[in-house]
Amino acid sequence: MLSKNIIALTYDNDYIKFLQEIIKHEVLLDPARGITKMVIAGRINQLSEKQARVYKRYVYDRFKQQCDNCGVFIPWCDMFNAVASGNLCEKCFNNS
Repeated sequence: MLSKNIIALTYDNDYIKFLQEIIKHEVLLDPARGITKMVIAGRINQLSEKQARVYKRYVYDRFKQQCDNCGVFIPWCDMFNAVASGNLCEKCFNNS
């Protein structure tokens, strides 16, 4: 079962847009890709226990809102760019 925090996050429009971007740019592989499509479609409560574990491990736990270099918070609206740049915030990426 997914935590209330994970479920609540799916009501955040910026988080959903981030998920759409990682799907569009093929960042995820199946089965995480298909499960993420279910989450985007608002079907998170329909995930099986196995699907929920896959989603948590390969999506939720993988993408943290923190720069790997300086630790600054990265908002979901900037996360795709951060992921594409090695999980760096804009400032660290521009200074590298």
